[in-house]
Amino acid sequence: GKGRPRSAIVKGHVKVFTDGNTRSEEAVIRQFASTAMAGIEPFPGALSIQLRAWRSIPSSFSRNKQLAAEQGNIVPLTKPDLDNYLKMIDALNGIVWRDDSQIVSAKIDKRYSSLPRLEIEVTAFKEDGG
Repeated sequence: GKGRPRSAIVKGHVKVFTDGNTRSEEAVIRQFASTAMAGIEPFPGALSIQLRAWRSIPSSFSRNKQLAAEQGNIVPLTKPDLDNYLKMIDALNGIVWRDDSQIVSAKIDKRYSSLPRLEIEVTAFKEDGG
């Protein structure tokens, strides 16, 4: 998930910046998006997204609890919050869409998986609900 903006006083002025981990994660997202778009222009118009955040299963879980998490019977109730995952889509501006203001519908899920990842599916928005 996207980290909170940080601030510091530099030469008498307040400077707001994005932390290193978030910048690094956004760079990876941009790289994957650029590869996926492979020369396709950013999508125009209203868009819907489905974002799935797959978290790693804690090694502290018992074997049975790990299996239950993998099957979706246990879901992550820990940070980062869903809205922090959603903020990561800023990295896709100018690559997948012109600007994230084009997104008018979003579904977000947070689950466990043995293969942690962030999946973002983009479709044209349809008036009948997405």
